[in-house]
Amino acid sequence: MLLCFLGLQSGCDRGSVEPMGDEAILMKLAAAAEKNRQGNFAASLQLAEEVLKAAPQDREALAICLDANLSLGQSRVAADCARKLAEIDPENAATLLVRAFDWHLKAGFPEAAETDLRQWIDLKPDNPSPYRMLAQLQSAQGRRFEASEQMLEAMRRGPISRHELLSLIDRSGPYPLVSYEGVVDMSTLSLFNLGEARTLYIASAAEVDDVLPMVRQVRAAFPNNAAAAAFEGRLLAEDARMDSFSNWFASLPSGIDGHPEYWNALGRFLSLKEMHEQAVRCYGEAIRLDPTDRSSLRQMVQSLDALKREKQAVALRDRLKDLDQIFRIAKNADSEQARWIAERMQSMMRMWESTSWSELARLGDAAEFGSHSDALSLHREQIREWENSSTIAKIEEHRLGKLLGFQIDTYPLPAMGSLATLDPATIAKLESEPGESSLRLVDIASEVGIDRRFQNDFPLHGELVSPSDVNGGGIAVLDFDLDGWCDLYFAQSGGKPVIRDGSAPNELFRHLRSTFAKEKPAVAGGRFVDVTVSSGTGDRGFGQGVCSGDINQDGFPDLIVGNFGPNVIYLNQGDGTFVDVSDRVFDRVDRWTSSVAVADLDGDHLPEIIDVNYIDDPRVLEVECVGGDLRCQPQQFTAATDRIYQNQGNGEFRVWSGANRLSETRGRGFATVIANFDRQHGNDVFVSNDIGQNHFWSSMPDRKSDSENQSRFQVVESAAIRGCGIGPTGDTQGCMGVASGDFDRNGMLDLHVTNFHHESVNLFLQNRLGYFSDEALRFGLSRPSYTTLGFGTQGVDLDNDGWVDLAVLNGHVFDERGSDVPFRMPPQIFRGSPTGMTLTAATDVGPFFQTPTLGRTLAMLDWNRDGKVDLFANHLDAPVALLQNESAEGHWVQFELIGTTSERDAIGAEVVVQAGDVSLTGWQIGGDGYMCTNEPIVHFGLGTVSAIDDVTIHWPSGQETSFGSIEMNRRYRVIEGSLNDSPEPSTSK
Repeated sequence: MLLCFLGLQSGCDRGSVEPMGDEAILMKLAAAAEKNRQGNFAASLQLAEEVLKAAPQDREALAICLDANLSLGQSRVAADCARKLAEIDPENAATLLVRAFDWHLKAGFPEAAETDLRQWIDLKPDNPSPYRMLAQLQSAQGRRFEASEQMLEAMRRGPISRHELLSLIDRSGPYPLVSYEGVVDMSTLSLFNLGEARTLYIASAAEVDDVLPMVRQVRAAFPNNAAAAAFEGRLLAEDARMDSFSNWFASLPSGIDGHPEYWNALGRFLSLKEMHEQAVRCYGEAIRLDPTDRSSLRQMVQSLDALKREKQAVALRDRLKDLDQIFRIAKNADSEQARWIAERMQSMMRMWESTSWSELARLGDAAEFGSHSDALSLHREQIREWENSSTIAKIEEHRLGKLLGFQIDTYPLPAMGSLATLDPATIAKLESEPGESSLRLVDIASEVGIDRRFQNDFPLHGELVSPSDVNGGGIAVLDFDLDGWCDLYFAQSGGKPVIRDGSAPNELFRHLRSTFAKEKPAVAGGRFVDVTVSSGTGDRGFGQGVCSGDINQDGFPDLIVGNFGPNVIYLNQGDGTFVDVSDRVFDRVDRWTSSVAVADLDGDHLPEIIDVNYIDDPRVLEVECVGGDLRCQPQQFTAATDRIYQNQGNGEFRVWSGANRLSETRGRGFATVIANFDRQHGNDVFVSNDIGQNHFWSSMPDRKSDSENQSRFQVVESAAIRGCGIGPTGDTQGCMGVASGDFDRNGMLDLHVTNFHHESVNLFLQNRLGYFSDEALRFGLSRPSYTTLGFGTQGVDLDNDGWVDLAVLNGHVFDERGSDVPFRMPPQIFRGSPTGMTLTAATDVGPFFQTPTLGRTLAMLDWNRDGKVDLFANHLDAPVALLQNESAEGHWVQFELIGTTSERDAIGAEVVVQAGDVSLTGWQIGGDGYMCTNEPIVHFGLGTVSAIDDVTIHWPSGQETSFGSIEMNRRYRVIEGSLNDSPEPSTSK
């Protein structure tokens, strides 16, 4: 140990020590004290050091040495003197070591400050204070796992504050227990830079490229620090930097296997190598160390799904749901919620935390450290007896088994040699670099008579913006005149939501076939003409999402308009006109409806109307902001509840009571997709929610069904247990658009969800039991989506190669270009393949994809019926775009489904096409994503297959239609219950 009397910074002589008698010592101490009083600190220090050479443990000499060094500005030497004094003066050790800690920190020696606290622990192991201070220091340094261990030790020795208790809810994320601002010089490289990097990455959502250099700089300065090395591994693994992973693994410090982030990184690496048995074990080791590690638990579920260990995966999802719930409610938990958390903690054998949450439930915020009840003291003694009755290792093993539901050592540890390399093909897949593409889409909107743009008041040059102007307007694709060709309906806004009929009118465009097709073969589908006035569809509400569906089952598609304000229903009269029947369904309340959908949910084969609502708060109309002002952020306003209107069969609709707790479940809803996801019961409803959990309303048997209640099904919210409520980090995201399709070709319907800037998209892949796992990272979508803010998205096989592709519109909601945040953003196309998704180079796809815009709504259609699906895009800052698909051709087949026993639009029907050894599944979808309705066809790209061998259609009614070989490259109309041996080719007039 370095001491002031050994010459630290004071120039003390290390030579032989002259003997000194007691009288001489007393004289020198008196002289030193006098010099100190006179302010001659150098002389005082010299005399004190002479005494210490002869009597190293003389308290008075050490005290003079301390004061003199402190007065001379030599705080580090003063701190060392205080540390020595603490050794020989136990009664005042705490005060001395706290002073030493402060002086070492201010002098820029945090490692020495940590040693002071550890010395205090050695001297007073039952005092909670040094553990608390050590937790504060380590937390600020980004050593969150180590900090949580110290906080647990403090908890074992006495009650802790609510703020401190919250630090144990997530032991990897940044959590400032105290501020060292003004105490520590952050310009000097230290472990505090690791804390800064962790905060930037997790709390501020910085890109890996911004954080990784900071972490590597810390690692270079502190090569033996396991926390920094583990965090670097986490960064590499979460961003799939597998090309850098081997170098990281080859230079790890000792002790890193005591850090959960190390095991999580290994698990992710092994998962990407499809080594799921070993990955499960690594995730288990991470959870053994950190039972709050929801990321490892979520990743473990995905690996168990891949191994088809459904029973274990289902049980883990239930535990994960509880951990996610604890994470969400802990910060603002009331007494009832605190009691529930305590119960869940006890069931997980986190006994000390359970005790503290119980005390919090009993005393509220008065349950700070230093005060506790007699019952708590008794319970603490019981926990200590329980801990003393077994070894720590056995307790940890039992706790892990309780959480997982199985013994983790049944899964093998990886052979570390297998972690050294990754084959180049896998690296190429994970890096998702743009590759060659035969995709090409060209904007022909103006050439076919659609020279329109969304009317709104969204500012484009940094002016004040209202939250109501941000989201864009909807698109519906429908054949309202039943001539076999797509027509288009656009929502408009502009003006203010509170002003009735104060916005621009919505617009209906009819698709006409004419000689125009002969004049311009490149646009051989005809042209569009505005029939808004003659059709009577020009609603002037503040338009948001629009939907087309046959709500009265007369064979003609109707229109439903979602407004910020009263919603509107236009009933198709079959003669080119529509009638407003809104009063039969909707009240005239000013709701903010984002998306609308039509589908049968109760199983009576009549369609319900589903409203997805965003914000329910009048204050949202009172604010305007520039940039990302917090006052305009959606989380500042009360979320809305969605509504389902049940079809009564007589033209009337009523709010449906079969949606269990729908009226109590709030969310900032943006988009919806409706289908029979799990092939159980009836249709299910997925809703993407902005800054909140997504909702998944699962269809269940309606046990109240009787002769007066014809409902066969009800819906129950189950997103958390199904795995699509939240992303892999467990944090809420800015979920906006939704695309659906069988992205991994396992015969199950999957979901792609776009998110906010600096958030990866979600790719929720569904397994055969109906549970979802977010596989955006493995499929190559995380990195290319991280720098965008996505809205409308569609999943469709654009190049007809048999794999579903993704199209995404991007654009920010706030103008923050002054902070180097992009405002306009280019749209993206991702090509699907057996190995995942690849971002296609914009220069290959066409000029539209090279132009940054404020993209919003995206719908799909085959407008010219050439078997290549086209896209229709809407923006805040540019005209609408009809993107004609001019990609290289593969084989294809399309189906129009018409229900007879089922509701006419046949939402929830499933089509299975067998072509040789290729099996493809498609669905008749309701909702269709972000504020839109797609053309109601089920499209399959077939690639180079030689023939279709079999087609089976599963109707919502339970009926099946099957037929054998049919011709490729055609569209077929299939009527439920038809006795024809083959489907009817769909013709156009």
